[in-house]
Amino acid sequence: MARTYLPPIVLLFLLPLLLANTPSPYQFGLRAGGQMPTPTHDCVDAQTRNVVRSVINQHKRLHPELFIPSGGSPRGGTTLPLLPFYPIAGNNYGDIFHGGFVDLDPTSPGFHDYNCMPFTRDTHAGIDSEIRSFGEQVIGVPVLAALDGVVVFAQDGWPDMNLGGGTQGNIVAIDHGGWETSYYHLKNGSVTVAVNDEVKAGQPIGMIASSGNSFGPHLHFEIRDPTFTPYEPFAGPCRPGPSGWVDQLPTNLDSYLDDFALSYIPLDTVPGLPFEMPRTGQIGFEDDEVWFWIRGHNLPVDTAWRVQFFRPDGSEALLWEWFFFNAEIYRNYWFTFGYDIEDLIPDMHVITGTWRVRVEFNDALMVDAPFEVRTMRTADFNRAPEPITVSLDPPVPTLDDVIFCRVNTSLLIDDLDYDIVRYRYVWTADGTVIRDATHAGQADAIPHHAACPGSEITCTVTPSDGTLNGPSSAVSTTLPGVAEIDLDCDCELTTGDIVYFVEALLSPDAFTGCTMMRADIDDDGEIDGRDVAGFVDAIIQ
Repeated sequence: MARTYLPPIVLLFLLPLLLANTPSPYQFGLRAGGQMPTPTHDCVDAQTRNVVRSVINQHKRLHPELFIPSGGSPRGGTTLPLLPFYPIAGNNYGDIFHGGFVDLDPTSPGFHDYNCMPFTRDTHAGIDSEIRSFGEQVIGVPVLAALDGVVVFAQDGWPDMNLGGGTQGNIVAIDHGGWETSYYHLKNGSVTVAVNDEVKAGQPIGMIASSGNSFGPHLHFEIRDPTFTPYEPFAGPCRPGPSGWVDQLPTNLDSYLDDFALSYIPLDTVPGLPFEMPRTGQIGFEDDEVWFWIRGHNLPVDTAWRVQFFRPDGSEALLWEWFFFNAEIYRNYWFTFGYDIEDLIPDMHVITGTWRVRVEFNDALMVDAPFEVRTMRTADFNRAPEPITVSLDPPVPTLDDVIFCRVNTSLLIDDLDYDIVRYRYVWTADGTVIRDATHAGQADAIPHHAACPGSEITCTVTPSDGTLNGPSSAVSTTLPGVAEIDLDCDCELTTGDIVYFVEALLSPDAFTGCTMMRADIDDDGEIDGRDVAGFVDAIIQ
């Protein structure tokens, strides 16, 4: 067993920090990681906000009928409905990290968030929620409309991997009766709505990216009241009063990792996060070094770390221990670790099998990850993603609920080769597909009233690494209410259903209605005279 206190490769990056009179997290440099640099700019610059505001104001003047219906009262009234969910197809403080909030001290150089914490920037007017890297961005993570409304601004076509800002970016803004929600930094080509479109809560409107004045792939979600004043929906000591959420998320201050991977490629030669990082589940005898990287949140001050490598028989092959010397909590960070195999872990050049690397922070286990040591790495070495389970949120939904299908899996070891996993979500109502989407988000959603009363809703999720599929998992529920004969999917028995029924009766093979099973009223597998009688009875009743 080898034992010392600092890997030479890591020492190379830490040396400027250790020698500094006043340690600073920013002296790690981008390659070695450390705390994610705090942006020096507002992620929505004043020029972009003025452009958006000008277009929206002009649109409202030209189309007042969209915002003051025939009844004469403004759409939605003077209050904003409680927000029932966070508008991203992901899991809060899982694959989605909420890192920045509204600055509640915007008139002075200081800043603080709703909890009186410094998790914001001066004059920041929204909530910043990050995905893990550009790798997830390329696959896609949907942004959802937070509430019902009318689109008043939609812009697409701007570059979406910006880190220095300087452009307007891809944006959607939705009016909710004088109140507005805005969604900034969207993916180029992902905006699915246009001005004047009516949207439902839970409807996809774009995907997360880093367009505009951005620092990495994230959604800047902004709410403004009818006077265009920024609104912070989170309630706390520095934002008293009722919460703007149906169920407010607590601020997560737990120390945790949300990504990890191994590499035989020296990580001091790659750009680093948020760019996609090297990933592998195998190391070959030909490799000189073994590297791994971590991405995490809420690293305590002066955190001590311990790294251990274990041989296939469970015996310890290497132990390294040291400190990060961070003088403040790292809200958002990443680090790389590299080890010379010949000098430090020579058995990795002679013993094949499943090795493990274990990482602890302050004696708390953060990573326990397997990897394969082989005589030679091969390009076709690949394993399917690990099994998942899924659940519905809310677990017993009503017709009025936006229904989420949430994936339950490890954030670090969802794939033994550490590939980025994407998920195919297939939603059905009584066996008919109502949504089929593949993306990197660990949740998906259907809008409220996406199916009729009495419908059986099923969400089937299949994980994939882009080459191999893992096992699928499914969950079902039945919406409350009594199922009607409904062939045109409007949840009512109308003349439109008669048209569809005649079509099914005359040409069953070419039937294009909502669901063939509803045309087969007596469930005998055929559309025949008995179904005609049942359909007529339903109309009479």
